[in-house]
Formats: sequence, C-alpha cells, structure tokens
Amino acid sequence: MLDAESIWQIVRIAVPFLSGMLGAFLSAWFASRRFYSEKWWDRKYSAYSSILDALHGVQNSYQSSYDAYIEHRELSDEFEETSWKKSRAGFEELSRQRFIGDLVISQEAVNTLNTLDLELDKAAPDFFNHLYEGLGALEAATTKIRSIARSELKPASGTKPYEEK
Repeated sequence: MLDAESIWQIVRIAVPFLSGMLGAFLSAWFASRRFYSEKWWDRKYSAYSSILDALHGVQNSYQSSYDAYIEHRELSDEFEETSWKKSRAGFEELSRQRFIGDLVISQEAVNTLNTLDLELDKAAPDFFNHLYEGLGALEAATTKIRSIARSELKPASGTKPYEEK
C-alpha cells in the first residue's frame, strides 16, 4: 500500500499535469469557437456587402436613365449597354441572395429583398413613373439593408469599425 508521502508525491505531479491538460483543452475549445464565429461573421459580411454592391449597380442604372429622361437627353449605346449589364448583374446577385435566404442573412433582410422585387415589378403607367418609383424602392431597400447589416454585424465590445449616424 501507499503511504501518505507517496500519495502526496503523486498528487504534486498529477495536479499540475491535469490542470495543464484542462487548460490546453479549454484554450483549444475557445479558439475553435472563436474561429467558427469569425468565419460565420465573414460569411454574413460578404453576403451583405454583395447585396449592397448589387443594389448600388441597379440604383445607378435607374438613376442614369431617370436623369437622362428628365433632362431630355439620349444615353449613348455604349453607356446603356454597360449600365444594363451592371443592372442585370445586380438583379442576378439579389436573386441569388434571396434564394440563399436566411441561411446567411436575416429573414428581415430576405423580406426586404422580396418587397423590393415586388415593388420593381409593379406596373407603372409610364417609363418615368417606373423609374421614379423604382428609385424610391431601391433607396428604401438600401437604407433598410444597411440598418439590418449594422445590427447583425455588430463588432465585439470595445471595437467600432464603422461610425454610427
């Protein structure tokens, strides 16, 4: 049998060893949680950034056509083609993000994109009203998506990567 001195020797060796193992396990566990949390944040950031880029492209196309219409001027064929391509790419990206849906972005963001799609598909009495109402819908959606993204992408406490207005 072991005497008290032998048990004490074993405890003096085992406690630091076990506490080291526990510390290593906890460090690895917290590091992996942080890694996955940051990866998820990166995915959300990429999705919202992509949505805002797409909204920007579509809004620029609408704005160019609207400005030309009210100024009674023609847009060059090259400019119209470039603008149309950017707008088309923007619509495709918005459609893709709506399809991915709340897997990455919030349900509120998906609803905002769905509402925008319905607003832009509404029949307007003429081209001017289509552009005017479309610009309003795009501006509203952009403002709402920015707000949603800010709330979902809140930085860790103590850091502030963007200025709140």
